[in-house]
Amino acid sequence: ALTSQLGLADPAIRAVVIDMYARWQEYLADGVRALAATGEISADTEVAGATTAILTTVAGGATMLMATGEISYLEVALDEALGGLRRV
Repeated sequence: ALTSQLGLADPAIRAVVIDMYARWQEYLADGVRALAATGEISADTEVAGATTAILTTVAGGATMLMATGEISYLEVALDEALGGLRRV
């Protein structure tokens, strides 16, 4: 959602956005690892895949929210992404 409003053709802006997403994904990875360490989710959880799913869910859900005014897209997608962690 945020990135659609930025001029990603500008290399400096693109670098900032790439860094922002990379840091966000690393924070999510820290959280997933912590959940696995405490046994709240499976220790075998594939961290990179889980964090990519969550980050993509939030970005896509936010875009749908902005386009439609409906938060249900984000809610359902996030429930599914986080449910995937619980099922593992």
